[in-house]
Amino acid sequence: MENRNLVQAELLISHHRYKDAEELLRLEISQNMENAMAFSMLAAVLAYQERAQEGLPAVQRAISLEPDNPYHFYIHSIVLERLKRYEQGIQELRKAIRLDPLQAHYYGHLSNLHIHLKDWKDALDAANKGLELDPQNALCSNMRALALTQMGRRTEASQTIDGLLNRDPENAVSHSNQGWTYLHKGEPKQALIHFREALRLQPGLDWARSGMLEALKARNIIYRGILAYYLWISRFKRNTQWGLIIGAYIGIRIIRAVASSNPALEPWLSPIVTAYIIFAFSTWVASPLFNLFLMLDPFGRMVLNDRERMTGRWVGGTILAALGLWISGLAFEMSSLKAAAFGAFIMILPLSGLAHARTRKTQMALGGYVLGLFAAGLLWFATAMLGKDDLAGTFSTLFIFGWIFNGWVANYLIGRERA
Repeated sequence: MENRNLVQAELLISHHRYKDAEELLRLEISQNMENAMAFSMLAAVLAYQERAQEGLPAVQRAISLEPDNPYHFYIHSIVLERLKRYEQGIQELRKAIRLDPLQAHYYGHLSNLHIHLKDWKDALDAANKGLELDPQNALCSNMRALALTQMGRRTEASQTIDGLLNRDPENAVSHSNQGWTYLHKGEPKQALIHFREALRLQPGLDWARSGMLEALKARNIIYRGILAYYLWISRFKRNTQWGLIIGAYIGIRIIRAVASSNPALEPWLSPIVTAYIIFAFSTWVASPLFNLFLMLDPFGRMVLNDRERMTGRWVGGTILAALGLWISGLAFEMSSLKAAAFGAFIMILPLSGLAHARTRKTQMALGGYVLGLFAAGLLWFATAMLGKDDLAGTFSTLFIFGWIFNGWVANYLIGRERA
């Protein structure tokens, strides 16, 4: 006889009513402390509510009660995924697959974990294995499309999702993936169609919301080029990304040295250096700057979350402050005000780092760094206005070196949270 509480909880989960499901599962556990399935389902519900740490003891209890049930290892892998412990998640999922090698959904989730690690070939292999067992499996099809997109095989990815949408046109995740596929192709208008449909079907789907945001910004040809860079570099693992960044920096330093020692080559090499500086600056400031523009659009304003609106306002306020100081400097013929205007303008870069940070820990670290820079800049300006040149020189050095190292610090912290 089926357990009514578990059946009802499963129905609530399918409708994304996780809080109600949690209450029902806790009631079931209070009545039967030996119900392993209730513990597993509770762990999953907590993970879906971004409370994965609370879910760990529950799924571990389920495994201790039924160590031969593959479902509990599968749920354990989901909890570990939410905690960004992807390698451990793969280990637990392999235990589930050893106990039940014919469950296609397990291979789909295995593919998902490999995607987090940017192991695109392993992700594709896992998804294909799942589709061999169940050609209609939606998770495996979506993971296959994601892996193919990141491998540059966009036509195959689009064909995979087309087939999936033909079978299930109400699948929000599939519409989201199709939208991202179009973004990779540089077709934001087509992407918007699928993101809108995904959000209609599942309004809280962040994968679709973030895609919608990028597609709206990508209507601008400048941002479209920057987005292409974001999507390209996102294919690589963290170490490779650092290699590319450092390699580009060293390459530019070499070009500058060659230009300095060979005046005949300087007119040809200097534009390369200038283009690199503009591009590097743009990759950091473009996202919050275009968020600011979207705040002027009624629909765009609804798509932005609180953090994106906040960083957009900060960048906008910084630009206005820089303009105000520059105009004042011109009006009163004060070089210190012009210097302050320049300092305010370049603060856009460290502020923009906050727009790229996702976890609260990284946001707090970068926020503290920005406040330190702001304090150094303010003290530099104040001491310069008071004629205390020695102190002004000290604070200016702190500000300039802090600003230079900000990019490296932000890249490291943001790269670590996404690794």
